Amino acid sequence: MVHRVTRVQKAKEPRLSLVMAFQPSNPFQPDKTVLDTWMRFDAETGSAPFEFFRTKAHMMGSALHHLAAEEEATIDRVHLSNRLRAVAAELSRTADLLEGKDTDFIGFVNETKYVTECKLCDGCQQCSV
Repeated sequence: MVHRVTRVQKAKEPRLSLVMAFQPSNPFQPDKTVLDTWMRFDAETGSAPFEFFRTKAHMMGSALHHLAAEEEATIDRVHLSNRLRAVAAELSRTADLLEGKDTDFIGFVNETKYVTECKLCDGCQQCSV
């Protein structure tokens, strides 16, 4: 969750903000990590690309470890190759984001639009989903 506070302009001692960001332990769950957001809030140290790299490397490493340890034995070569390609695609996307070949910029989201287009409640005006 992104939040903003007033920047400390002057202090008696050096300041450092620490944020605890928790990730799902399931490496196959959709990842909501956005490099563009990290970059916007990392003007001081410039560590966002490296931390993003580490996060994604750890998650995809966990995914590969899970596949090696938990995937049921099968002779279905297409299934096995698709499992590896899913991890490879995320690694490729991450590399493209880091190189600036792709962007994960979210942009403006008009939340009021979702109230009238809700698929869960047939477009009712009272939905808060």
